Amino acid sequence: MSLRRKSPLIIGTVLISMFLVNYVVEIPTLKGVEDELVSWVTIISSFAIGLGFVNLLIVNIRRIRKEVGFSRRLGRASTLISGVGLAAVGLLLSPSASTYKFWFNAANVPLGMATWAFLAFYVFSATYRAMVGKTFESFLFLITVFFVVMGAIPVGELIWQGFPAINAWIQNIPTGGGYRALTMTMGIGIVAFGLRVLLWREKRVYGLAGDE
Repeated sequence: MSLRRKSPLIIGTVLISMFLVNYVVEIPTLKGVEDELVSWVTIISSFAIGLGFVNLLIVNIRRIRKEVGFSRRLGRASTLISGVGLAAVGLLLSPSASTYKFWFNAANVPLGMATWAFLAFYVFSATYRAMVGKTFESFLFLITVFFVVMGAIPVGELIWQGFPAINAWIQNIPTGGGYRALTMTMGIGIVAFGLRVLLWREKRVYGLAGDE
């Protein structure tokens, strides 16, 4: 591998090692460099978001030209105009401005509510399919969901006062243990992945997949 291809690996290894050393030792000089790099990451991310928005505009303009029919072009154009308008409001106005609050409450909030409303139907459908007790696992899941729901709603406590206690036990013991095991597994996986990156065994993060 040429030096030009090795440059991302060298730079990434140096920066990751510097962050690790500063996390353990807390050297003031490295702390200043780390803060400066974090600021640059924020700036570069902002430019990347802007570049993505420009690319989105170009793609939509091309699709508007290729669409056949007035209604389809009108739909594409309305989407494009809405995106440009919301981006202009977000860039030119502060969150405390009345115009910003109006567009946020009139556009963003209803769209978010509509998205969650559509998502609720898919969740309900998936829950119904999962709760059909055809196997022992699905039957056990059905019983668990029943106790959790009955312990979470006020009607369940009125029916039987033991539902909240069972719900708390399920949330703290089985769910808590599973969550801790998942967190530990994720931590071990992150450490293993970081070691592979530091040892140059994982090159896909640098766009060098397949290079030796």
